[in-house]
Order: sequence, then structure tokens, then C-alpha cells
Amino acid sequence: MHPRHPHIRSVLLAWLATLACLLPESSELTANEGQPEKLSEDKKLTLKIVGRVFDAETGHPVAKCRIIPAAVIKEDDDHVTWQTQHLREFSGGEYLYEPRQPWDLTKLRIEADGFRPTVTHAVRKGESEEIDVMLIREVLAGTVLLPNGQPAANTQLAVASYTNEVTVRADQLSYRGHAARLRRIVETDREGRFELPTEIDPSVLIVAHEAGYTEVTIVAASAQRTNSGLQAGPHDKRSVKIVLKPWGRVVGNVRMKDTPVADAKFCLYQSRHDQVFVWASQTIASDSEGRFVVEYLPPGPHGVCLRCVENEGSDTGSTIIGLPVQFEILAGKETPLELGVGSCTLVGRLASPDDFPYAIDWTKVNLRVFPKAPHFSGRIEGGSDPVKCWSRFLQTEEGKTYVRDNIAVAANGTFRVEGLPPTEYQVMISASELSVTSGHFQKGELLRGGAKVQLPPIIAGQPPDPIDLGTIKLTATVSP
Repeated sequence: MHPRHPHIRSVLLAWLATLACLLPESSELTANEGQPEKLSEDKKLTLKIVGRVFDAETGHPVAKCRIIPAAVIKEDDDHVTWQTQHLREFSGGEYLYEPRQPWDLTKLRIEADGFRPTVTHAVRKGESEEIDVMLIREVLAGTVLLPNGQPAANTQLAVASYTNEVTVRADQLSYRGHAARLRRIVETDREGRFELPTEIDPSVLIVAHEAGYTEVTIVAASAQRTNSGLQAGPHDKRSVKIVLKPWGRVVGNVRMKDTPVADAKFCLYQSRHDQVFVWASQTIASDSEGRFVVEYLPPGPHGVCLRCVENEGSDTGSTIIGLPVQFEILAGKETPLELGVGSCTLVGRLASPDDFPYAIDWTKVNLRVFPKAPHFSGRIEGGSDPVKCWSRFLQTEEGKTYVRDNIAVAANGTFRVEGLPPTEYQVMISASELSVTSGHFQKGELLRGGAKVQLPPIIAGQPPDPIDLGTIKLTATVSP
């Protein structure tokens, strides 16, 4: 999962991809009538891209190929969603793309079975170009091994990218969205061997078996390759050996002091901090003892646990997710995750601005700590208001443990907040005229400051050390 919070990021990127799909685009292609001619003034709203497709090894035309267009913002844009609803197949080593209502800037992805795909340069609306391409024969082949080194038969493999969204459900993989038209899930044979098409977009190979899971980078974001023009490359068949890592298992314990929290819903997943879409999340609720167990989690250092709150009044059954907790999902081991226990401690010290000439009575400064709010799109569905729903949650007995107002500050500016549940917090400080020991000011805020902090969860019964924010220097809001 994608990271910036992966759920926030995925909602935004999915919205952008949907917007691209709604842009005008032709669903019909005309026959190739020879060489393209120069466009006249009355053809500025047209686009025509024609070309030939050759085998780089033999120089012969490729018998069958397919093209998939995409609207792009700029030439070097890595984050391209290939619009598979406009996929077209051609034979005879030629292709033609001529939409009735083109996008402002278009790239074509050209594919053929057994060859590495290629991407044309961006062509602007109103232009007509001939782009011939050489396709290099290439497949991604290899062997998958179990954690004990034995061949992993019937292992599922999928290629995830910006366009190819892969869903992980235990040892079952599936494609969603545009990828469902471009890709199919591949399984290893009895010897753990596999072969699947190569990729040129930034992408990751997802490998899942009941005994383990792993992700292998195929193309890094900085190494995206294009191959437009008549430049033949060498025959290139890559072979990889992949060793699976055992799945992770998380046992959660949700408590408020000594009281278990029943039916508290959580979403757990392993986050990816890039633009590759892998959906491996699981949602679960705590039992009457405040306990939950999640099996088949991808192991890794970027585990995330989110609290789910029902969006009251919504007719879509949507939920609000917040209170993120970050932890490592251990491979082949059980990760005991304590949530809501409230044994995290936060310390720090306040300081006035360097150029502020008046003394501050720190005991009269207002300091509060509250959790970072979830991302709200602002859309109200079925009369519901997600902001109000989340605010009501924070007023529950469970929610109140995350909010601290009027925190005591010592005379020397130090403070200590104990019993905070693990999540991401905002610290806000405000000093009014009442906190200034000398001078005359109008009523209102004179100084302000803040900080952000992620408090870690309790793992294996070991409370984390106090988190020290160091010195928080305030900023004057009025001239001294």
C-alpha cells in the first residue's frame, strides 16, 4: 500500500485516473490510408499517429500488436494511467491511432506478445506523426522458492505499477481497474518456474503463496525505459530467483486502561512509499476481550494500523479511517500490537522568540495535544458529515483518551504528557497577554507554536521510551 498516507494518496490518484477516463476520446479507429499529410488550419482539433512495428532481432514486421493511449501532462511523466478502454489490436506490422476528440497531449504504449513494450513520445493535439518502433524480444522468467529453499509450485505472480493495481487476499492475487484488461495472474509450475511479460513502467513483481510472500522491484521509478525510433537492442531474456518470506501475523489488543474495547474496527496493511499500487489491506473488529488476529499480512517495516469509524448517515456504507499507528510486520513471527493502552509519554520544552523582549510566565501558556485528523474529501453523502462523525468519535470514552487540553507547563517551560495512545499527534501552543509578566498588550494571542509527532505502539509488552520533542520555539503574532 501506498503511502503521505497511502489511502489518501490512492483516493487522490484514483480520482485523477477516473478524470482521465472521462476526457473525450474516440472509440473508433479508421483504416490506414497511407502516409499522413500535413494538417491544415481546420484540423487543429485532430490527432493522427501512424507507424510500423518491427522485430528488433530480425527486422521483420511484428505480426500482431496492440496500442493503449494515455493522456499525459508532460513528456517525462512517470505516472501514466494507460486507458485500456481504448485498447486496439492490429496485424500486419502497422498501427493507426486517430481519435475523434483527442487529448491535449497523448502517448501510446505499443505491445506484442513475447516482446518488451515501448512508449512513444508525447504528441500534441492538432499534429500528425509517423512513429516506427522496434520491439525487443524479452520475457521475465525465473523460479520461486519456498522459505525452506524448495520449489514453490502453484505460486501466483502479478506485476503492479501505476496502472496495474494488484489486490492481495492471503495467497490469492487479482488485478483491478485498468490492469484487469492488460494483465492476467500467472502461476508457477511444479518446479516453481514462471514466465510473464516484461514491463517498462516503474513496477514491482508481487509473489504470493500460502507459505510466503515477497515483492521484487522490476523497474525503478528513475529507470523507466522508452524505446521509440528504429534503434534495435540486443536479445534480452532475464531470469530471476525469488525466495519467499513467511507471512506476517498480528495480534492486536485494544484497551482503555484496564477495560477491553469490543467491536473496534481496524484496517491493517503493509504500506508502499511509492506510486505502485498494491492493495493488501485487511479490516477486522476486536472481540469481546478487545482482541483481534490478522493472518497473511505482507511482512516489512512499513506496517500501518488504522482505526475505522462508520460514516453515520452515509447511504454508501463508507467509513472514516484515522489514528494511524506505524510498526514493523515481522516475517514468520507474531507481532503483538497494543492499541489504546495509553502508556506513551511525550516531553518537551517551550522557548520564546529570540527577539521577544518580555518575560513569559509559562504556567499560563495554553498547550494542547490532539490526534491528526483523517483526510476529509468534503463530499457529503446521504446527508452525512464526516467531520462531525469524527468529532463525535473523539467525544466517546475511547476517543477522549487521544485529546488533552490545558496541559500543565512548568515555570521553566518544560512539559510532560503521559498516557497517550499510539498515533500521530499535533501539539499546539498559544500564549495570550495573560502570560506576559511585563508590558501592555491588547487582549488576544501574542505567541504561538506547534509540532507534529508519531507515537509508536507497544509491541511485545515493552512500553516505548518517552518521546522528546526538544525545544519548541514560539513565534510572535504581534509586534512587541
